[in-house]
Parts: sequence; structure tokens; C-alpha cells
Amino acid sequence: MIAIARYALSDYAQSQRFLPPLVAYLGTLAILYAFPPGPILPAYGLTAALILPVCAWLTVNLHNSEDPVQAGVTFSATRRTGRPRAAGPRWCPGPGRRSPRPSAW
Repeated sequence: MIAIARYALSDYAQSQRFLPPLVAYLGTLAILYAFPPGPILPAYGLTAALILPVCAWLTVNLHNSEDPVQAGVTFSATRRTGRPRAAGPRWCPGPGRRSPRPSAW
């Protein structure tokens, strides 16, 4: 499992899809904290509110960074017979769709 996580993170780092959300987050923080310090609580609240969409953006980018052919190769290299990428977007059906396999959990 550690090897798969290492592979996924190295593939994600090589694709450089993490740069737009990271630059947007750091740019917004630079604008927010560039002015003289004001009340701490509103700045903390805005920073916490910025983390949620940026983390969601990073998560979606991480799950979509591997193309489908390479995902099949990775799944076959793991020699497992379970659901491929159970947390990935290809195996999480949207509203009104049936899952491709019955969920065991």
C-alpha cells in the first residue's frame, strides 16, 4: 500500500496539477496578510474557509491525475481482486446511478 501511495504522489507531482490550487491559495493568503494586522478571528476564519475548496480541488486533481490506461496497468500490477480505486471518481456513482458492483461496506 505504501508503494501505491508513493507512486500516486510521484505521478501527481510530475503532472504539476497541484500548482494552480496552491498558487491560488498562497496568493489569496498573501493578499489577506499583506496589510497591517487587524483582528485575528476574521483572518483565521477566512483562512479556514479558503482551505476547504483548495483541499477539495487538490483531492479531485489527485484522483484524476492518472489516465485510464495507466490506472488499469497500476491495478493489474497490484495483483488484487477487489474493487479498483474504490475511492476514485470512476467507481463512485452519482445520484440516480447504480454502482457497477454491489458495495460491501
